[in-house]
Amino acid sequence: MERKPITTTKTNGLISYSSTVTNIPLEVLSLKDRIDYMAENYPNKVVYIFHMNNGLQLTYSDVKQRSYTLANNFMSLGLNKGDRIAYLLPNTYELLICYFAASIAGLISVPLDADYGSDELEYMLKKTEPSAVVFYDCAEYEKMVNDLFSEIYSSEFKSKKFPNLRHVIAVEDHSSETTIKSKSIESAFVFSDLEKKLIDSKDKKYPYVDPDDVFAVMFTSGTTSRPKGISVRYSSLLNNINIYCKLLGASENEEENKQITSCITTLTYHIGAIFGFMMVMFSARFRLVLPSYKFDLVEIMHSVQKYKCNNLSCLPKILSNLIDHPKRAAFDLSSLEYISVGGQLTCAELCRRVRDELGVRYFGVGFGMTEVNIVTYQLIDLEQFDFNEYGNCVGSPFPFIECKIVDPETGRIQPLGVEGELHVRGYNVTKSLWNDPEMTKKFIDQNGWLNTGDILTMDKEGRLYFRSRSKEIITAKGSGRLDVYPSIVESVLLNHPNIIEAIVFGIPVNIYEQELCAWVKLKSNKIKTSEEEIIEFCSQRLIDYQVPRFIKFVEDFPANKIGKYVRNEMSKRFRQELGI
Repeated sequence: MERKPITTTKTNGLISYSSTVTNIPLEVLSLKDRIDYMAENYPNKVVYIFHMNNGLQLTYSDVKQRSYTLANNFMSLGLNKGDRIAYLLPNTYELLICYFAASIAGLISVPLDADYGSDELEYMLKKTEPSAVVFYDCAEYEKMVNDLFSEIYSSEFKSKKFPNLRHVIAVEDHSSETTIKSKSIESAFVFSDLEKKLIDSKDKKYPYVDPDDVFAVMFTSGTTSRPKGISVRYSSLLNNINIYCKLLGASENEEENKQITSCITTLTYHIGAIFGFMMVMFSARFRLVLPSYKFDLVEIMHSVQKYKCNNLSCLPKILSNLIDHPKRAAFDLSSLEYISVGGQLTCAELCRRVRDELGVRYFGVGFGMTEVNIVTYQLIDLEQFDFNEYGNCVGSPFPFIECKIVDPETGRIQPLGVEGELHVRGYNVTKSLWNDPEMTKKFIDQNGWLNTGDILTMDKEGRLYFRSRSKEIITAKGSGRLDVYPSIVESVLLNHPNIIEAIVFGIPVNIYEQELCAWVKLKSNKIKTSEEEIIEFCSQRLIDYQVPRFIKFVEDFPANKIGKYVRNEMSKRFRQELGI
């Protein structure tokens, strides 16, 4: 019988340094071995449901068979250990199988967001130099394919832009009959043909994959600069998932316990989605549902209802939009018991709405970044949670992770409760940015500490409280060059009885100062609230220089491809509107 997971987080009561001790060990883990193990022990258990593929269901046995078949075909194409294979795919089952097959063959996966412009995609492809690309063969992608891989229409594929690229593999469109006719492209392979092409693997020798080998190169969303390619190692990703499952009490031998059917809404080129999809390889209790090729709230709700999902994994923005969706009442979401979010700060007001309007009791908050995956985590019982005290708490350090809050000017560790930059160190911190040693040195020091660029505080229990991204700090006009943290102003705005969401940002007025602005979303379009009333509300609760000068009422906020709000875009638009 397995020991019950125990975690303890401590500080010395003086300085902002903490780590979490646990009885869950770090392990040497292999994704290939996990696929083999789960297929042998639970061969007929359905673990993946692809709602958009007419409800396609895959068992552990199906996953193993398809993954090994594709891995054999990858190797027969001359792809060798360490070669990169890039994916330009929406949320399809083929992408999931590609991840597993590449791991078996020792290849490095490079998932890309096809919604990026051709220039950005070209930059990322040149950065990673893939030997193969798998793309979705649909009309929507036609221009992108023509811009990047025009040579596929010739009898022999040879890319001028990407000299290392030897193979292009087309995945046929499942959602439409309109495609660019991949089967008529002479030099492109068709994914479905490779799936059917059985290669004898009886005496097949698969490459040894070390735990410290790179599983994938994941590109950050790049809201302020070009995307960074992060090297994600097997030891980091798989230990994170293994520890997380054990903390949830979902160990691999608990199939007889309650099924966790999770609806995964994050797009599968994002580290959070990969994390979610791999959980089934560490616990037979999980069954994962993918609702749609691209983000679609109606299909998410439909999937929760149809498959009786008791867990929803999403970004706070998606969750907020789901609660406000005009068709929500048409769906039965009563099966939901637990919602897990990450990627953005979760406000106390959203937690209240999850409890009161969705009837969900348990709320999991993960805080991290692609370079680390998970930094902190907390599971909240919404019936007992102190919203006022812990509203912006992002939890305690994940096991084996060291966290410290430092003065950005001196580099010294701050006293408890004093704001500073969060630095983290541990097994799950990336060792490098892909093919970029100079940028790596800027983010990770010689002792292995990674500067997250986030401003937080720490309490005596080692819990961390988010304040702001360092790049989002505003030097407000008239403040005497004092800093304003958007999250502080936003928390006040969210206490207004008519406001459901708020984003605070600055508009530059000179080289040093910014005008403080806020975009707010009201709980209902029928509510009558003026800009002056909001400013007066803030002035009674904030220092003068923290009060927004300009207010705009909006129905939604500009966001990037994974749903993170883009403050730079708001600042640019509002500056034009105001003529500043």
